[in-house]
Amino acid sequence: MNRLIHTLGQLERFALSVKDVVWRLTTRDRYMLLLILFCAALLRMLMLEHPGVTQFDEVIYTNYALHMLHQTPLMDIHPPLVRMLFAEIARPQGPFQIEWIPIAVGQSFGDFPYVFVRFFVSCFGVLLPLLVYGISRALGSAPRVALLPALFVVFDSALVVYSRTILPDTLLLCFEFAALLAALCLVRTKDKRLVFTLIILTGITIGCALSTKWTALGMFGVITLLLLMHKRFVSLAAVGVLAALVYVGVFVAFFNSFPMGGKTVSPISTIAAPWIKIIDFPKPESLSAVLNFLPSYHKAMLAAEYDPYVLHGTLKAPGAYSWPAAQSMMQFWSDQDDVASHQVHLQKGGSYILMAGNSFLWVTVLFAFIFECGWIFINSLMQRKIMANKYELLLIIGYLANFMPFFFIHRPMYLYHYFTALLFLFLLVPYALPRIRHCIELVTRDKWFSYVFIAAALMLVVINFIINLPVTYGFLW
Repeated sequence: MNRLIHTLGQLERFALSVKDVVWRLTTRDRYMLLLILFCAALLRMLMLEHPGVTQFDEVIYTNYALHMLHQTPLMDIHPPLVRMLFAEIARPQGPFQIEWIPIAVGQSFGDFPYVFVRFFVSCFGVLLPLLVYGISRALGSAPRVALLPALFVVFDSALVVYSRTILPDTLLLCFEFAALLAALCLVRTKDKRLVFTLIILTGITIGCALSTKWTALGMFGVITLLLLMHKRFVSLAAVGVLAALVYVGVFVAFFNSFPMGGKTVSPISTIAAPWIKIIDFPKPESLSAVLNFLPSYHKAMLAAEYDPYVLHGTLKAPGAYSWPAAQSMMQFWSDQDDVASHQVHLQKGGSYILMAGNSFLWVTVLFAFIFECGWIFINSLMQRKIMANKYELLLIIGYLANFMPFFFIHRPMYLYHYFTALLFLFLLVPYALPRIRHCIELVTRDKWFSYVFIAAALMLVVINFIINLPVTYGFLW
């Protein structure tokens, strides 16, 4: 009994130390978290059964899950973690008679439990704004200020649509920003036991992000910079090693999902080039066989990124220049004639689901970013020193590191690739907003007008979301 009491006491002290590393949890924090949780769950978990057919790339990720459940080796250009998670979430509902879904728009799921898998993704969609709130608090914002970027996540139409579909990027965002939150906690504590726990948490979550998509390298770079800024060299090395172990471990588990090995198939016609079909998975009888195959598989993944056959079949889309101002949108589903190109062709009297950002919000946070960079530059010249704290600079670098590389990638990239960068803009708003308000006050010489102006702008974000509701959920347009 004494040992149990001692253990419980240690757990309580650990929980309190974690709480103090991020922020001192107040009653107001609890109210804010409950508000975020309620709004996010309400907007992401209702009507998940609609539509009852595949949206956008849901057909592809459903096929991935089905192939894994039927132990058919498959090839993809992305790491396999989320595919494996989708398969394991669906497995208890099996066995499934359906083996694959034709690659076309609006296909039936058959007996695949699509609602259950969508619910799994939506849980991560609910978690994401809570993580953003935690990061904003860890950066030093007051509860009511930290609420702002979290509500931006809650009321962004594109993030809502994506968090209600069988697609990987919502999970990717949660892995990335959980890693960033853990890293922020890590640099703020000196408790050795807590440091060890946070290193493990940071390494595992960023490893999961890298095992979902290689675009998570941008977030890994931000976390690396954060740890270097605080001279946490040992922690950085440990995080890197853990991330690598998680990454390799995911692939080992992936290859072990196909006990008979064999020639690969592609659930996507666009990466069904002849040379891909001759890739031969080894029987995972020994760890060495799997590890020896790992470099060959990665070589094939990289080759597929540049293969003309693959590029020819890839859906064309506007470039990264169109993302910040929400000038790009994609049609996920329509009850009208199927549109294989996913370009937007709206007709009155139809139901549609579009992935389109909250245009007023995206333009506003882009303006805040430009204003913030200009304010820092001008005041730094005047004061002859950098007029920004290290976390503010980290967010600016985080935005650029997760956005600018897409201008140099040769294959088509899509609006959802902008999500990580967008969340850095949301987190930067608490720094820019007081300065914008102060400038409005200086110009108008009216303090109250500046507050009313900011409140009106925030109200327009909500109004824009409400206007987009029909194409966010697929109501009659």
